[in-house]
Amino acid sequence: MYLQKLSTKWNKNINEFLWNEWSSIGVPGNVRENSNTIVDVEALFVFSLHQARFDVRLFDEIFDWVIKNDRWLSFQRIKTYARQYEGDEIKRILQAFSRSVYSATGNIRWKMFLNLADTNDNIPCPFFLNTDTSELPIPGSYDENFKSSGWLRSHINIRNKSSDIPFESEKNLLFKLRTLFGITPRSEILAYLICKERVSASEIINSTGYSKPSVYDTLADLTTGKFINQYNKNGSMKYFVDLNRWKKFLSIDNPLPVWIDWQRVFVPLYKFSLFLIENTNSNISEYILKSNLITMYEILSNAFIASEIKNPFNQNVDLENVMDVFPDNPIQF
Repeated sequence: MYLQKLSTKWNKNINEFLWNEWSSIGVPGNVRENSNTIVDVEALFVFSLHQARFDVRLFDEIFDWVIKNDRWLSFQRIKTYARQYEGDEIKRILQAFSRSVYSATGNIRWKMFLNLADTNDNIPCPFFLNTDTSELPIPGSYDENFKSSGWLRSHINIRNKSSDIPFESEKNLLFKLRTLFGITPRSEILAYLICKERVSASEIINSTGYSKPSVYDTLADLTTGKFINQYNKNGSMKYFVDLNRWKKFLSIDNPLPVWIDWQRVFVPLYKFSLFLIENTNSNISEYILKSNLITMYEILSNAFIASEIKNPFNQNVDLENVMDVFPDNPIQF
C-alpha cells in the first residue's frame, strides 16, 4: 500500500512537470510553472519516453509535437542520452517511437534508431500504466510499430495540434540559438556559457551531451572568431562570453536563463521509477524495502546536488524514517 500511494503521487507530480516543460515548447497545455530554466529537449524527450507511459495523452501529444518539430532535434544527442539509461526499455520505446514517426513522415533520420534493441525474444506487454504502476487496458487493435518492439498499445492518432516553438521565451534559448547555428554543438556551448560565468571544456562536455572532440573543435572555432573568450587559470583553460554583448544580440533580459543539467536528474528518476514498477505489487519484505529506499534516496540526493536544482532529498535517512521523508514531489524550483 505504501508503494502504491508513493507511486501515484510521484508519477502525477513528475508528469505535471513534464506537461509544463512540453507545453512551454508548443504542446497544447497550460504553462503553470513560470521558471526560466532552459529546456533541454533531447534530455526531456528521452526521459519522457518512459515517464509518459503513465499518461496516454502526454505521450501522444509528444508524438504529435515531434511530427511537427523534429527538424529542431539533435538526433546525436538523443542517441547519446538514450545510451545512458540502463537496460533496454528506453531503447525499445525509442525504437518503436522512431518506427512510428518514420511511418508517418518518411523522415530517414529516424532510421538510425530502428536497430537499437534486439526484440526477438520479447513477449509483448502493455505499454501504458496507471500512476500506481498497474497496467492500463488496451482499447482497439494493437499498433504494429510498437508491437514489433515488444509493446502493446492502440494506434497513435496524429492530431496536428502542436504549436510552433515560442523562440522568444528564455526557456527556449537553445532553440533560438539553433535557428542561428543549426543543430550543432555551438548552440549548447553558447547557451551554457551565457548561463555560467567561467567554465572549463570538461564542464561543457559533461553537461551538453557532445563528444570531447566536438566540444574542443567548437571552442577553438568560437575563440578564433572572437565570439567567446578564454584564459588560463592555474594551468586550466577557462572559457567565457561577453555577456552584455550576447544579451543584447539575443534580446535576453535579467534574470538570466538557468542551465540545468537535466540528464543528471532524469537518469536516477528513471531508475527509481523502475524500482517502483518492479516492487509496488511484489512481496518484498519491509526491511529490504526500507534498505532499497535508503539507497535510492541517496542516489537521488547526489543527482540533484550535481544538477544544481533544489534538492528535496536533503534529510538524513535510516530504517526508521525513510518511509516518512521520501518526497511526493521530487522536482521543485
